[in-house]
Amino acid sequence: MTDASVTDQGRDIVRVLGMTQPAALPYLEWLQNVETYCREERVGPLRTILRRMTGTMRQRTIAEPQNALHIAARHGNLGCVVLLCESEFPLHKEMPGQGRALHIAAEHGHVKVVEYLLTFDNAESGLRQPALLASRQLALHRAALRGHLDVVKVLIEAGEGADEVDDMNRSPLLVSVMSGHRHVAQYLLSMAACDVNRTDSQQMCPLFYALKGNYVDLVSDLLTSGANPMNPRCYRDGLQLVATLDTLNDEESVFLAKTLVGAGADPSVKTASQVTAYHMAMRHRKSALAQYLLPLAKLTEGTHVPPVPASVRV
Repeated sequence: MTDASVTDQGRDIVRVLGMTQPAALPYLEWLQNVETYCREERVGPLRTILRRMTGTMRQRTIAEPQNALHIAARHGNLGCVVLLCESEFPLHKEMPGQGRALHIAAEHGHVKVVEYLLTFDNAESGLRQPALLASRQLALHRAALRGHLDVVKVLIEAGEGADEVDDMNRSPLLVSVMSGHRHVAQYLLSMAACDVNRTDSQQMCPLFYALKGNYVDLVSDLLTSGANPMNPRCYRDGLQLVATLDTLNDEESVFLAKTLVGAGADPSVKTASQVTAYHMAMRHRKSALAQYLLPLAKLTEGTHVPPVPASVRV
């Protein structure tokens, strides 16, 4: 096999594993066969190449960061996953940047594979996969981010926490809102343990991501579920955020501002620099929003409304 015949995926594997090309080729040939059989749901041929493996090659395929189980989980081929688990491919092996087989299957929405991996009796992994070592993500985070509600339900029923956070302090609810997956967010909001006002490492809460994405229905859902438009944990209240988001046009900003005011947001709140949401709207040239906020800002009647100082970062 020449270098030119090695697939792009094969070259990526070589780079990730830090192998020299000649030493990698036998393993890559085997791995590419696995890719083909899992993609085409050919369990028989996969069983055949497993039987023909030498002891050295078997140890090699199990020891490498990416193994056949990761590939089968990505393709969602339950038959291949079952065969590989019964062939003692480790469930706990973490593929760089992708995670364990459970996380990969959850991210791609393969609910049957997720159910099997959760219940497979393997002495190395137990009945529940731990979080990723580096990012602390659960499989639940991956499923919520991609909007796979059926997988989310299976993982929560299996014991994964609806309010557990990753290394960015992001909960499953927060990542589902970031991606605009309302059906997942609604299910998570029904969980008693779910904190609707939890902020991430950027001091942003689910409501802010819903506002930022202009997910109007999600904004309503979050407010109904107790989201605080003036969340003291966040770096800015909801109205101030709407006033500064250039991703929202003037009309969208007014609609969201009215929704927030109806939920209890106070347009008269000032920052440490004595700047209100009105001032921020003026600074960002949102005239309709500024016109709506001005009478609610409780500025002293008859006095000049000062412009936002250029030095104030809003």
